Amino acid sequence: MKTTFFGYITLITLIFSASVFAYGLVKQPIEVQIKKAEYIVIGKVIDIKYEKAGQWEYQYAEIEPIQSLLTEIPPQIKLALKGGYTEANLQCCEKGSLHLFFLTKGDSPLMHAVNGRHSDFKVISDRVIGWEHSENNNTEAVIKQILKIRNTPKDRVTKD
Repeated sequence: MKTTFFGYITLITLIFSASVFAYGLVKQPIEVQIKKAEYIVIGKVIDIKYEKAGQWEYQYAEIEPIQSLLTEIPPQIKLALKGGYTEANLQCCEKGSLHLFFLTKGDSPLMHAVNGRHSDFKVISDRVIGWEHSENNNTEAVIKQILKIRNTPKDRVTKD
């Protein structure tokens, strides 16, 4: 009887833990994020705003692009921070902070991080924090790595 009881407890625990992990956001390799991104931007957080559309309330950051690595972008980006899928929500964005973002443009007026919270890297003192791709995480080295992966000529990089 005890064996059956503990067997059921073990089975329930396994099922529950498997279902919890099944909904987690899988971190894509940085190479995949770089190739999926429509925009790769180093930008400064200007403001955090909340808006309500019908039943939905969402949060976004207004980003001032400092440097674009792929293409020209608007003078200000609205980046979705919190939406429907909690695991994909960005953990970033204090006013005035600088970040490297891998972004995509959806159907909405907001841009979205390619791989949710895994597509945002804070930049502090010319260092890209959390950059795992190399021991050298200074901004210029990271940009060179990104351009090499994307096979993008350096003259496509724009600075404001």
